[in-house]
Amino acid sequence: MTQPPGPNPSLGPPRKVPYTKGMSTGLPARVAVVCAALGAVAAAQPPDRRKVAVVELTDDPKATALRGAFYDELQVHWQLRPLGNNALETALEGSFLDEDKPHLDLAKRDLQLAEDALAQFDYRAAQKNAEGARVELAWVTPTVALPLYVDATLMLGQAELAASHNNQAAQAFALVHRLDPLRQLDPGRYLPEIVQFYNEHPARTDTVKLQVIGHGRVWIDGTERGTAPGTFDVGGGEHLVQLTGPDRVTRGESVDKDSVEIPDQPASAELQVQRARLALYKAPDPSARAGRMQELAKLLDVHDAVLIDVRDGALVVQTWKDRAPGFSEFVTYHDQDPTELLVPLAPAKNPEEPKITIPFNPPPKTPEEPWWQARWVQGSAALGATIVVVGIVLYATRDQYIQTPTSPGFVNPPTSSR
Repeated sequence: MTQPPGPNPSLGPPRKVPYTKGMSTGLPARVAVVCAALGAVAAAQPPDRRKVAVVELTDDPKATALRGAFYDELQVHWQLRPLGNNALETALEGSFLDEDKPHLDLAKRDLQLAEDALAQFDYRAAQKNAEGARVELAWVTPTVALPLYVDATLMLGQAELAASHNNQAAQAFALVHRLDPLRQLDPGRYLPEIVQFYNEHPARTDTVKLQVIGHGRVWIDGTERGTAPGTFDVGGGEHLVQLTGPDRVTRGESVDKDSVEIPDQPASAELQVQRARLALYKAPDPSARAGRMQELAKLLDVHDAVLIDVRDGALVVQTWKDRAPGFSEFVTYHDQDPTELLVPLAPAKNPEEPKITIPFNPPPKTPEEPWWQARWVQGSAALGATIVVVGIVLYATRDQYIQTPTSPGFVNPPTSSR
């Protein structure tokens, strides 16, 4: 393979061009002007574009598609931007939260297993599955858990009575009376001895102190009682104690003593946002809706939002900001550009956006020299004059020779005849 020619050693090292004052060492002026103009446009953008939450208040797939269009527009908007948190963005779209469902499903399964075990006289299995259902229900929203918790406790009492554990059966039946004072056993469904034992063991009427250790809203036997930590007056016997709160996971314990400690279990940011979105969806009136929106905005750390809902079968869009006028009117969506729908939050274009102008500076004109002043003309004339002078000098200084009669080849000059 032929190698490219290298430097010729005979020519010496490469010649360095010395720096001359006035020589350009940076960008051309034209390029610098363009860069400055682009910099001016960037400087005109707000230093911190406002975050906007786009919230779906419906699980309609069309709403998710529209929300994607808003997201794309916010990416390039001159004054607004998306949240920038994928987990929180996901919490604002799609199906609504049902955090009780996993525990409810397990509780219903255990209840069915307990009922089947009772029918087969397997009282130990019935007791185990009834307790398992109660454990799952302690993690469920108190008002949702209560009816099933009553059924599980009643089934537990039956299993304990059939196993001749009368004290445990009496405690379970007393709790059923407390949780559901109107519950009566149908003699056509339950054995007479079960009905009689149930009726003979109502809830206790004495009052005792119950200390709840933990953090959150305290629910005792399905009724909200205050804030933990705290001490509460309750009837003697067994109780279902649960702690709830927007910033924690619902959790509870069955207790038959004077104190109970329920561990803290913080709710994730995503779970809190999902709860707030659901609460906003369920808000019963405009006042409650405004309050729920404030709570959601606080969790998201935003001051502006776009709400997507369905009204009369059509998608509608509403904006919100934490300053007057708050909520805008609903606008029916019919393929408008998202920029147009965001106008209540910010103008479509930056009114102060500078125009980019690239100035053209033509090079200065230099007047042409007369042809006789051109250097090549003057050089040629000087060279010609020099050649003439040298020729005259050489001619004037040449050597001259004179012939004599003795010189070889001498010829006498002719003579004239008279």
